[in-house]
Amino acid sequence: MNHDHALSAPTAPTAPKPPHARSAGATATACAPATRDGSTRCAVRRGGPAGPVRMAAASIALGAALALAAGASLAPAPALAQAGAAADASAMASGEVRRVDREAAKLTIRHGEIPHLEMPPMTMVFRVRDAALLEGLKEGDRIRFRAEKDGRQYVVVALKPE
Repeated sequence: MNHDHALSAPTAPTAPKPPHARSAGATATACAPATRDGSTRCAVRRGGPAGPVRMAAASIALGAALALAAGASLAPAPALAQAGAAADASAMASGEVRRVDREAAKLTIRHGEIPHLEMPPMTMVFRVRDAALLEGLKEGDRIRFRAEKDGRQYVVVALKPE
């Protein structure tokens, strides 16, 4: 006689899942007992187990972003100033003054590559943000300058003789 069956608990026949519970990403969470007609009603949670996992991941990412932001604001001021100075120095381009138009606040410069503007070497006219930058400049002066794009024009915002 085979006693294996006596040791295991009898299992109840399982009712087929309702069609809406079989869709991808849906999990039945609670089923009521079978009704008179034999159908089973189940409450379906959409999104499966990925929903809580996604929320936890989003919470962790938000916490990390906040921690980074808080840490960055606590950095010593000299370190930030040095990093800013290095960025400004790398954004400075070299050039030669070809023409100074003080009345129109414009400067013609034959310059080398300007990487932050993705500009190759050329000679072009720049508007000058502050006309005071033009004081003492003359044709042939070698300069270091920083230019920025302002709408459709390029504007010199900083300038120093080399």
